[in-house]
Formats: sequence, structure tokens, C-alpha cells
Amino acid sequence: MFQSQFSSDLVALLDSGDFSDINILVNGIKIPAHKNILSTRSPIFKAMFSYDNTKEALEKEVVIHDVSVNVMKEFLRFIYTGVKHQGNHDCSELLAIADKVNDFLLNEHF
Repeated sequence: MFQSQFSSDLVALLDSGDFSDINILVNGIKIPAHKNILSTRSPIFKAMFSYDNTKEALEKEVVIHDVSVNVMKEFLRFIYTGVKHQGNHDCSELLAIADKVNDFLLNEHF
């Protein structure tokens, strides 16, 4: 029960954008996110945010190409919770974005 509530709380944090400190830009849409969560779950995000002089750190924005907004949101939910949602998203799109940000956890779930 605690794990379920914890996952729900993290999804609520993502959805609300409260205390966000980075934007994920997909097709012109900004998705507010949290560097500490992203960098904990992905070595690529960790590298982006570990130095003050990276483009992403300076602009407080990560631009992601070749993925839909809905798939990116689903991917972020997975990063935040570790739970794959049973949505209608194409698994190949989720795997493609996982490869882009080097998220071995997601690749193991498909």
C-alpha cells in the first residue's frame, strides 16, 4: 500500500509541476520535471545536470526530438514511479526514448 501511495504521490508531483526545476521540451510543449528525480533514474540526465555549463543546465530545458508528447509523458511517469502504465502507447516509441536517455530500467520491462 505504501509503495502504491508513494508512486501516486510522485505522479501527482510530475503532473502538477510543483517545485520543478527543468522543462522537457517535446514538439514545442514544455513538460515541467525535477532534475533530482531524472538524474537519479538516468545516467544521461545525471550527466546533463552534473555540470553548470551544459546547454541543458544553462537553459533549464531538455529538448527531445522524434517522440510524441504523450509517449514522453508516459516515459516520465515510468522514470518517476518505476511502473509501466498499461496505456495504448506503442512500445517501440517508449523503447526509442529509453535508448535516447539510456534508461536500462525501461528496456528491461519490455
